[in-house]
Amino acid sequence: MSDVIIYADSFGRVSLVRSSIKKTAGDIAARVVPAGVPYWIVSESALPDQEFFDAWELDPDTLGPADGVGGAGV
Repeated sequence: MSDVIIYADSFGRVSLVRSSIKKTAGDIAARVVPAGVPYWIVSESALPDQEFFDAWELDPDTLGPADGVGGAGV
């Protein structure tokens, strides 16, 4: 399993980013997560059942400190 970048979009919906390119999750997040938006990098195996993806909510208390903040295509 690989790492997945998760963040909340401007509407509060959970967004997932998976990559098939050979870059670190942090490098990818700096390009795809909107500027100023915190993101977390988690193992794909730690994600809940994706059948109910639309009902997911981010809980920073459970996730802990963000792994970074988006950089708007840096």
